[in-house]
Amino acid sequence: LRLKGGGEMGKYDGPPGDLYVVVSVKKHSFFTRVGNDLLCEVLISMPQALKGVEIEVPTLKGKVCLKVPAGSLSGKVFVLKGQGMPVLEGVGCGDQKVIVRVEIPIHRRSN
Repeated sequence: LRLKGGGEMGKYDGPPGDLYVVVSVKKHSFFTRVGNDLLCEVLISMPQALKGVEIEVPTLKGKVCLKVPAGSLSGKVFVLKGQGMPVLEGVGCGDQKVIVRVEIPIHRRSN
């Protein structure tokens, strides 16, 4: 980020220089940022996918209820409008995209 005129004074009482700020964003354990949008994945069971379920999903502003309809397939993306990152130098927020992953049980035969 460049802050024009935010640096030290110039030589011989000259105008201040610019200040450059380097920002790094630490990875989050649940959210992935893509522009102003946030992505996350939630796991549901096979019976929940078949019957439909309401689940609580974390957002930056707290938990919200998400209705997953009956018959939803693994990989289905649900969009929570306005629950993403604030738009820098703009108005509003991006969206949060919730990817539903269906856990498929693995049965192993015993001999």
